[in-house]
Amino acid sequence: LYEKFTRGLMFLALYLLVRSVLERQRLRRFASLLIPFYLVIYALITFNNLMAMSFITALGLSMALSLIARWLSGTGAAVDETAATRRRLFYAVVISLLLSFFFTFYAYPPAREAVLVLRSVADRLASLFLEVEEVAVNPYATVGQAWISLPFYFLVSVANWILLVVSFVLWVTQTFNWWRRRNWPDDPRIILLWSFVGAFGFVGFMSILVDFSGALSANLQHRVFPSFAMVAAPYVADWWVHRREHRSRFDWRSFSALAYGIIGIAIAFLGIVAVAKATNEPLLSNKWSYYTPAEFLALEWSQIHVADPNMWTEFDERLHASMMICCESMVSRPQYTPWRFVIRDFMVSDVTRARSGRLAVPLPIEDDSSRIYDAGTAEVYRLRSRTPFQR
Repeated sequence: LYEKFTRGLMFLALYLLVRSVLERQRLRRFASLLIPFYLVIYALITFNNLMAMSFITALGLSMALSLIARWLSGTGAAVDETAATRRRLFYAVVISLLLSFFFTFYAYPPAREAVLVLRSVADRLASLFLEVEEVAVNPYATVGQAWISLPFYFLVSVANWILLVVSFVLWVTQTFNWWRRRNWPDDPRIILLWSFVGAFGFVGFMSILVDFSGALSANLQHRVFPSFAMVAAPYVADWWVHRREHRSRFDWRSFSALAYGIIGIAIAFLGIVAVAKATNEPLLSNKWSYYTPAEFLALEWSQIHVADPNMWTEFDERLHASMMICCESMVSRPQYTPWRFVIRDFMVSDVTRARSGRLAVPLPIEDDSSRIYDAGTAEVYRLRSRTPFQR
């Protein structure tokens, strides 16, 4: 839920930043945009310190890209027109970093844990590239395990791939053409959008490396990609609106009407499949929480007849979350727990067996386990006693 507010704050911060650059000649208007910008940045930091640092880092990288554009363009009008934009980005990055430092180390000390993990990221990346030790982390393996059909996965995620590929090709092509012709634009809006796409794209690339290192999680790139999409989509849209019309003998008016109709249908289709992916992405814990009647009866029986407060119920939190939604009195036990060496009671249902085969993960029960409850499609097993002190 917090990411909805985080993305909204990022959108608002980008809008205020761009508007402040354009209104720098009008002092009163500039101040009315500058103060809200830093308030929004501070709110973003309080929501998620790591995502805010990623956003601030992207702003710093965009400033570096604008400096590279200045160096490649040499002297000329483009340098004078975009100098104020670079200064504005510099002040925004420095003050935002100061706000993040104040919040992390003074206003909310528990946020220091987000800083302590950075050393782990550096260590894991070093082992990933220098082969200091084996790092067996593959975030893409989840796709083959969680999605039943890989073609369907690529179908529902095709919008992301189209945006990623098209924006990358356009950015590289545009950068090469500007460099070859020494014709860098003097409009600060164009430079800002170009630098934002390059900066957020680089942050996304680094998130893939961090995911492979296994230092933070295996879904960091999923969290960074929306930030990239916020600037990549306007970048592609701007290219589409300002593309050059090709002259030909054909009647481009009738062709354009047909083309726009096809594009409209394609965009509607991409919107539908994007919603389907967003609501079913296993890597973001968007999973269906449900239970069968037999599973409910087994859990209800275990509440009365199983003395141990801990019982294994699933490979994840499916049943535990379902019981929290359905019956608050049943969340204490049995509960999902990954510590098999302290668990002796297991509930196994037909759904669990099907998921075991799908995930290629064996059931944790042993062959000689005692079946103490059987409801047909749900059973409760207890491991046999191995010592005189076990019951």
